[in-house]
Amino acid sequence: MNKIFILIALVWQHRFTLVLPLVLGPIAMVMWTISQPQTYTATATLQLDSTKARSPLLRNIAHPGHDQILFNILTSQQLLQDTTTATGLALDYQQFGLQILNNQLLRLRLQHTQREGLDQVLETHAYNFIHELLAPERFRAEQQLAQLEAQSKAYKEQLQDAQAKLAVSLKKPVPTTEDAREAHMRELIAQEFNVQRLSAQVELAQAEYNDLLANSKAINTRFDDQLTQGIIWFAEPSALHSATSPFDEQLKAFWQGLMLGLLAGFGLILLTHLFDRSISRDSDIVETLGLKILGRVPYLGPVRFTKGSAAISSQ
Repeated sequence: MNKIFILIALVWQHRFTLVLPLVLGPIAMVMWTISQPQTYTATATLQLDSTKARSPLLRNIAHPGHDQILFNILTSQQLLQDTTTATGLALDYQQFGLQILNNQLLRLRLQHTQREGLDQVLETHAYNFIHELLAPERFRAEQQLAQLEAQSKAYKEQLQDAQAKLAVSLKKPVPTTEDAREAHMRELIAQEFNVQRLSAQVELAQAEYNDLLANSKAINTRFDDQLTQGIIWFAEPSALHSATSPFDEQLKAFWQGLMLGLLAGFGLILLTHLFDRSISRDSDIVETLGLKILGRVPYLGPVRFTKGSAAISSQ
């Protein structure tokens, strides 16, 4: 309890040190807010079908650390340059924000002092962002398409050779001896089986190629809210939000300045107390003068010295 009274007395002693930051802090913050241009915000929400993605990043965007990777892609210098070239609006990475709502939804945010067409700028940047995200998906799909195409071509060539050999065997005259006929029949059966096997492999390879080709087309499709077969599309189109009113901004700045002023005032009082070298305690007298304290005289008034004598005056 005694420490609380000492603290209150210390604050009261330096009350003007506390009042000055409390007055100047809010004024400075409000003036700074008035001098800043008004900021507008546009947002867009993207939806992701992770089951159709192949890259680990898109399969689990909610994984710790993936949000920073996505933000780095969103604010890459090349992406910002592409959007600036397309829209004519200069952009900086600090103006963008990215929030992962869950493993299927992520929200993009753009803040700028220019209001006109800000939602269209964000939409253009979102398209560029999607295109960049799907670059690994397109690369993998192109590689697999090339492999399946080569595999299908090889199966077709083998099938043509097997069909030609079977046609030649069918044109051969039937042998007259029983052993020769049995050997001829076994050869025909083996060739027909080989033709059927190769036909099945060709059909399977072609079906896999067609499925992958359809997925590849979905990846390269321009995404909007109607194309739900894509990996990423707009769950909510880009929209411009109403800016905060100047009064609300100034009121917020006032309270922030008040809190900062209060903290600054207490900080100054603390520093003043820590660096105070005046004698105010019994221990200060002992340490400074090296004298022992025999007793204390209460303060009864100012002391006046007259002709070598000291007198206490109540005036």
